[in-house]
Amino acid sequence: MTAPEVQSASATIGGGTVNAVKQLDGSWQVDLSGEANDKYFTSMNIVADQDAKEATMSVTIGGTTSSRTVQFTNGVANVTIKTLLGLDDTGTPGVSVAMLRSINIINFTAELKDAANNKRTITIKLKLNP
Repeated sequence: MTAPEVQSASATIGGGTVNAVKQLDGSWQVDLSGEANDKYFTSMNIVADQDAKEATMSVTIGGTTSSRTVQFTNGVANVTIKTLLGLDDTGTPGVSVAMLRSINIINFTAELKDAANNKRTITIKLKLNP
């Protein structure tokens, strides 16, 4: 058995889906450069093969890393940005694109595991500016 394969990744921005594009280096990139500053980034989604059991998603901001482990359901893992960042209830649905640009969040990582504990780590990069 081999490590879980990622089939796609996406971000939910302003209620819509922005699909990630697989890069030549094997990472994935979500292009937010055309998104308005007042839109909210609400979740990150990973679709993997059916053997995927869980994903530990991480982001580092200012030297501090936040991580959350989420379960795959029918090959899909989803984590809200508020949960991933450990934000208290701010009254907003997520994090604004303007805030992402101001703190310069660029990369998320996800370590996927299957039931046999085979692992694969991927990077999801955010393109924030043109």
